[in-house]
Amino acid sequence: MVQSMMADRFQLKMHDETKEESVYALVVDKNGSKMTPHTGDERQFRTRYGSLNVKKGGMGSLADWLSRGLGRVVIDKTDLNGEYDYALEWTADPGEGGPEAIGLPPEAPAPHPETGGPDIFTAVREQLGLRLLPQTGPVRIVVIDGVAKPSEN
Repeated sequence: MVQSMMADRFQLKMHDETKEESVYALVVDKNGSKMTPHTGDERQFRTRYGSLNVKKGGMGSLADWLSRGLGRVVIDKTDLNGEYDYALEWTADPGEGGPEAIGLPPEAPAPHPETGGPDIFTAVREQLGLRLLPQTGPVRIVVIDGVAKPSEN
């Protein structure tokens, strides 16, 4: 519906393409997953600077969240189906893992924590039993072919 409105009002013309880009593959570590299968109905998704707590989350949503936080597409290759409860704690770089990672306005800048904790890649491996492997893969992009001033109401 939004695309239709944009096409009518702004003469927006666009198309999708798939390109080979740098991505991360989210895979199960050689020692196995540490994900806890979810039981119950409660759903929770809390993220703060260097912290993620989830109840009833699938691997697709974890891959999407990691994509936004890392600035690179993360492709779920875990073959883990179902929903899980998990917590992730890491030493975040400034701006990493804050509310902007899920599309919310950013918080006031916080100082870089000097906790000596793991980076996001180590935390994913040690705390979730998963790995982020750099590779190339297909990435869907939207190409804008043209746009014009809006029409009158």
